[in-house]
Formats: sequence, structure tokens, C-alpha cells
Amino acid sequence: MEVTHLYKWRSLSKAFENLSSNLKKMPALAISTCDEKVLEEILITRRKDPDPSNPIHPLKKIKIWVTVTKRATFEMINELLQTNNINLENLSLSLGALDAQILSSLRFNALTILNLERTTRIALQTLLLGTPVLKFLTLKKCAFTDDTKTLLLNSQSLNTINLLRCDLTPFATILIQIANLHILTWDNIILNNDLKLVINAENIDTLVYKGILVETSFHVLTIGESFIVIQDLSPLSPTKFAHDLNKMMNGLRGSMIMKMDATTAQVYSL
Repeated sequence: MEVTHLYKWRSLSKAFENLSSNLKKMPALAISTCDEKVLEEILITRRKDPDPSNPIHPLKKIKIWVTVTKRATFEMINELLQTNNINLENLSLSLGALDAQILSSLRFNALTILNLERTTRIALQTLLLGTPVLKFLTLKKCAFTDDTKTLLLNSQSLNTINLLRCDLTPFATILIQIANLHILTWDNIILNNDLKLVINAENIDTLVYKGILVETSFHVLTIGESFIVIQDLSPLSPTKFAHDLNKMMNGLRGSMIMKMDATTAQVYSL
């Protein structure tokens, strides 16, 4: 149960007292569907100076999906991440109005799962400053601002990348330098012709490409059997689809192009 569900019953003094104590012992903290004031109370309760009988346990999972409008609230979230960055394994953030604020420089030594929604500079800084063992990355409805032209994804432990409905600034470059990718999903990205996607990989098992095909550069030695998924082919004429797919695959070795050109690539309608 998320802690916000219990906060709705704080008029029940015993339940609220137990919650206040347990907040310091929970290995996971999930906060969503609440107002900012409740979020502040939860964060304040957890960070209170511990007594010897009730020490604060480090968090392994943090999920905060609350629209934040106050800088003070954001700073408390920042402090929460700072005090748990060593043991944190799963991080999910969607903060709304203040999502352009910058997190302190952190290295997440144990972080394997990162989900960011409606974030801008948080997403970029979190990725670029140190996630050495990251395995699963999802960016949803993230806007990449003009001050950042390149998004570099090069954690060699990454095996799943999901880019979902992101808004990319003109002339942006997404550079993926990972030896082996299990799944790369590119879903309904808001883009223009100036976007550049560069993928340098030895192997991609599954490439899921939903939406508009754009100019890209691929340098991949092998691609798995389930190569491409297009959600809806109806807006694309066969000629346009073949042309765009061939452009997208520019850079593959000739032997792979023979297997994966527009006439032989596996295409599924979902």
C-alpha cells in the first residue's frame, strides 16, 4: 500500500502513529495521487532526527508522482535522493511544474531501474551523472531543453530503453553507445527533421518503432528476429514506408540489409 493511502486516515491517531514510525523502516516509498502538502508532511516525517530505538532505514525504491509547485518541496525531494543514492535500486519521478529544477550531483551506485515522466533537466542530469549499473530506462513525455543538445546513453549494463512520447528540441542528438540491447522502444516521439538518432551497438534483440520514421544512423552487427513493430501502417503508403525504412537502416552491413530490407523485415500490426 502506498503511504498516501494511509495519510487519508490520519484522523485515526493509532494508524497515523504507526505510519510515522514505519516510514523510517520501509524499504520502499511510493507517493502519488496526493496534494503537495501531504507530500511535504510525508517527507518531513521521514527525515526527522532518528532516535536509537527507531533509526531511519535506507530506501531501495522511491516513487514520487506529485505535481510540485514549491521550491522547498523540491529541495526535500532532492535531500531524499541525496541520503539514499547509495542503496537506491528503483527510482520513478514525475514532478510536474518544477521538473526543470536541477538535482544535486549524484551517483546512483545500485540503481537498476529508472522511470522519468514529464521531466526535463532532471532526466538528463540523472542519466549523465552516474548510473553505472542501470538496466531499465524509461523516459515518458520528457522534454529535452535547448541547453542540452545531446543525450548520451552509454551505461553498458543497460538492456532496455523506452523513449515514449518525448519532445525533442530541434537539432538534438540521441547517441546510444551500448554493446548489447535487449529492447529499444521508440514510441510517438514529437520531433522534426533536424533530429539525429545514432545507435552504435553490437546487438539489438528487439527494436520497437512506433510513429514516424526519421533519419537515423545505425551501426549494428546483428538484429534479432523481432526487428520492428509499427503500430499503425494506414497513414503510410507502401512506397513511403519502404523509403523511410531503408533510410532508417542506413549503416547496417550489406548482409543484414538483405535480410531486413523493406520487403523482408517483420512488420506487425498491434
